[in-house]
Amino acid sequence: MLLRNGSGLAPIAASTWALALAGLVVAGAAALAGTPLGLIDAASTRWILGVLLAAALATAGALFALVPPFGETPVQGDRDAVATWMDWWRERLLGRTDDPPSRLPAPALEAFLRIRERTAEAAALDALGERYGVRAALVRQLELTRGPDQARALEDVGRGRVASALDLALLRLDPRVHPVIRRAALRASARIHAALTLRELGDRREAFVAALRRCRLPVGVVAEGLELLGDAAPAILPTLLSDPALPTSILRGALGAAGRLRSPALVGSIHSFATHPDAEVRAAAWRAVGSIGVAPPAGADLIRASVQDAQAFVRVHATRAAGLLPAGDAIEVLWGRLGDRSWWVRLAAAETLRALGAEGEESLAHAASRHPDAFARDMARQHARQGHRRKAS
Repeated sequence: MLLRNGSGLAPIAASTWALALAGLVVAGAAALAGTPLGLIDAASTRWILGVLLAAALATAGALFALVPPFGETPVQGDRDAVATWMDWWRERLLGRTDDPPSRLPAPALEAFLRIRERTAEAAALDALGERYGVRAALVRQLELTRGPDQARALEDVGRGRVASALDLALLRLDPRVHPVIRRAALRASARIHAALTLRELGDRREAFVAALRRCRLPVGVVAEGLELLGDAAPAILPTLLSDPALPTSILRGALGAAGRLRSPALVGSIHSFATHPDAEVRAAAWRAVGSIGVAPPAGADLIRASVQDAQAFVRVHATRAAGLLPAGDAIEVLWGRLGDRSWWVRLAAAETLRALGAEGEESLAHAASRHPDAFARDMARQHARQGHRRKAS
């Protein structure tokens, strides 16, 4: 594993060997127990079992002595070395120290990755990393790593924003790959894309969308990974959202990431999903719009239709998004939702009205006594009282 000389699987291997030897003892005992009487006397049987047991214990002890404890790696246990190399990288950025050895040790590489994520001089540090072969080492490690350690190797190329590792990361989004590795591959791919310029993105966007289309990851994992796109999201998410073959789970994850990133440039790509056949997608679209805080084109008509949705959870998010409309339109929509059959929608309407300020609170006070629906009057009274208490305090 890159930057880590020991493998996290070594203790498991030692345990496996110990169990195997213990099984050998049991098997030997069972075989001896089945031996006809008189062929092996009791003393010889005890001696043979003793030798087998001693061999098992000695081998297990030797194996455990050669591997680190569970959860510990050499780099983690050598924090002083990493800290020293972090100081060296900082000094090297300022030109105050000599070149390093011909081959950087593991703590130096880990220190580089840590500083790469913290420093504002990422470009200068990347130039140094290129000069000293850091990126090549990261790519080589990903190429050579097999099994579960690939997740750590992918994390490292993502932390280093190694563009030359992008194709390797996308390959690991294949649905036949273990989900943990696929998650790491998505995170690494998103981080690398975030560091590319628009020119560098080029056709890579299409390759990323194609890989995502088949990755079969859960909604939350997709949203978490795509959020790492950062400032590159407006250049990539519209391409992703315009793909008609995109699975629903990936689509919902992309909408979730768009909402978390809160980029107004994405609203134009989101609003069309307010009428999607899947209710979860419709809800995700309105949740994203509400998080971004910008009403979509033709927002009033879309919201008036969506607050009548058959699914209450869609109506909740559409009702909250109604607060983005001009005050007059918003109050009109929210007044009607105060009488919704769902308590959650009524709550969303009252809270959104109160968030509109003086006009919304005046509408709540009016609804508390004049709304034709008894449940609406009750919800309005509760929130009108809360508004009065807040003003009094």
